[in-house]
Amino acid sequence: MAMLAAESTGNVWGQARMIQAAELLLRRRLTAQHAAQATRGNGHPGCEELSLQQMHALMVIRHGEPMTIKDLAESLGVSAPSASVTVDRLVDAGLVTREHSRVDRREVEVRVAPAVAEQMEQLERRVLQSLVEVLEKIGPEYAQMWCGVSEQLLRTLERRGDAA
Repeated sequence: MAMLAAESTGNVWGQARMIQAAELLLRRRLTAQHAAQATRGNGHPGCEELSLQQMHALMVIRHGEPMTIKDLAESLGVSAPSASVTVDRLVDAGLVTREHSRVDRREVEVRVAPAVAEQMEQLERRVLQSLVEVLEKIGPEYAQMWCGVSEQLLRTLERRGDAA
């Protein structure tokens, strides 16, 4: 890690490596937390069998609902048929509902099933708690810098249309 820190000062490739390494460690932490929650059997029975990709899709749907299959595919960076297969599995698990759009009957909208909404809120709190622990460890000054960088990154990617 010290070598990555040394490489990152003033060198864009070193900075990219540092960001990648930090993102990988954070992803591993969240993955481990998801696996621990799934093996405990907490929440809706269908949640226990979810892959990380399905859990991600469920979170994206929750924050964008109602969401069309096309919009979900764009948000996940996958094809519409791939998103449709994911939705099929989530519907089969009782986690998502699917119905024709009231605006355009050719479109299918997906929503988190009402019975699962509270478990989703609890899951999101657990994920955020993991992030809170990291932020508390790095301290308020670095946490504020991280938020500022993240905000700028979001604005830049959304402006360029690269957020998907």
